[in-house]
Amino acid sequence: MSQPSQRNLTVRTGFALFVTGNALALVGLGVAAFGFTRGGYVALVIGLMGIGEALILGSILFLGDDGYRRIETRTSVVLSRRRADATTLEVSQQRHRLGIGFLVVHVLGYFLVWAAAIIAYTRATLDDPFPTIAGLTFEQQGPAFVWAVNRVLG
Repeated sequence: MSQPSQRNLTVRTGFALFVTGNALALVGLGVAAFGFTRGGYVALVIGLMGIGEALILGSILFLGDDGYRRIETRTSVVLSRRRADATTLEVSQQRHRLGIGFLVVHVLGYFLVWAAAIIAYTRATLDDPFPTIAGLTFEQQGPAFVWAVNRVLG
C-alpha cells in the first residue's frame, strides 16, 4: 500500500471509531433511560458507556492532528455556521491550560451525573420508585439540582 492510501485508511478508521463510540455511548444512555438497570443490564450500560468512551478516545490515535482538525472544522461549520476556510489564531499557553481545566471539570461532572443516574436506577424498587440519593429525598432532589445549576451558571 502506498503512503497516501494508508493515511486515508487510518483516518477513515479514526472516523469509524469516533462515530461508533458516540453511538455506543448514546445507546448506553438510552438503555439506562428506559430503566433497564436490573441484574446484568447494569453491566451492559456500564460496558456500553465505557467502551463507547474508550473508542472515542482511541479514535484520536488514528485521526491524528489532521483528522481531528477535519472533525473540528466540520462540526464548527455545522454548529456555528463558520466558513470552512476560516482560520483560527494560536492561543497562549495560559489560555490552553484554562481550556484543559474546563475540559477536566466537564468530564468529571459528566461522569458524576452519569454515575448518579445509574445509581438512582439501581436503587429504585416497586415499593420505593423514588429512592433517596446522597441523603436527599425525592422531594429534595429537584430543588437541590436547581440550586446546583444556578450556582454553576449564575
